[in-house]
Amino acid sequence: MFSGKVKPDYRVPGLAYRRENGELKGRLYTTLPKRFKTAGWQAYLTAFYVFAGLWAALWLLGMSGALWKAVQFGLLLGLLSYPVFVVYDPGLRLRINSSELKIGRRRYTLKDVSSFYKIDERDEDQHIIGHHVGFRYGEKEIEIPVINNRKVIEGIVPFLNREREAIQSECRIAKQAPASPEPAAKARVVEF
Repeated sequence: MFSGKVKPDYRVPGLAYRRENGELKGRLYTTLPKRFKTAGWQAYLTAFYVFAGLWAALWLLGMSGALWKAVQFGLLLGLLSYPVFVVYDPGLRLRINSSELKIGRRRYTLKDVSSFYKIDERDEDQHIIGHHVGFRYGEKEIEIPVINNRKVIEGIVPFLNREREAIQSECRIAKQAPASPEPAAKARVVEF
């Protein structure tokens, strides 16, 4: 009888992460069916920022037709960046350590963060069009703005809850453990 060793799969779709001592670093990203929508939004933002920056630069340099050139270049870059954003989603940075939860640029005290849970996103007709990860921070409900399908979010939520609890318990154990044992009396060297 032959048997093979099966390696466990530690990948979590929608989350690229690296676990270190007492810290989880990673990025939440949109998986592919929903990425077509988010790629459009990212391409739009890219086109807008390029348009605004180029228009301001050309206007300060005193070039004629600065507005029209900036509009053309912004639209061109927006159209070219859409397929790039469909293939590559930069994601939203996530970091959990002993004292804080950092999502993008926002920081939260970890002891005030509740468990993570799934939030449904609905359209104007109240049909579910996607799901987000959310948590409570004091009285507020914080929604992480990364949209995915139900299966992906149901994989991310328990993983984030387990990691948050593991990091908190590691920190408690580290605080309870003595810093270092007292140095024992020096052993005598015996020569034969």
